Amino acid sequence: MPIQDAFATLAVQGCFLLGAVCCRRPARPPVGRGLRGGWAIRFAFATLIYLVARTIELPIFTYLRGGVGIIACAGAGLGTGVVIKLALYELAPQAGNALVIVAVGLPGLATMAGLLAFWQKVTPRSIAATLK
Repeated sequence: MPIQDAFATLAVQGCFLLGAVCCRRPARPPVGRGLRGGWAIRFAFATLIYLVARTIELPIFTYLRGGVGIIACAGAGLGTGVVIKLALYELAPQAGNALVIVAVGLPGLATMAGLLAFWQKVTPRSIAATLK
């Protein structure tokens, strides 16, 4: 295992721990836990972005610019799911959990996958080609 991999493993876990410890606030429990978890994830991803950009010697803004489209695709999928969830609760307030999961998850996933394939050219074939 190269030293960079060992460092990345420890650094990411350390960022999760640091984010959870540093972001403790005297708040109501659900808000506090979500806030600490969110910051822990942000620290971890910031560390991963730094390590990847440094390892492949890519300017950080070029790296981030390449990821914006993928994040936008995920945001569109999330937006689709939210709209469907709000409509479902309005039209069928007694809908069961399984129906809500399927009715919200599948269209959101389809939106994200469709945009990734069309806009970003990320398809199963392109993923398989990069793994060879």
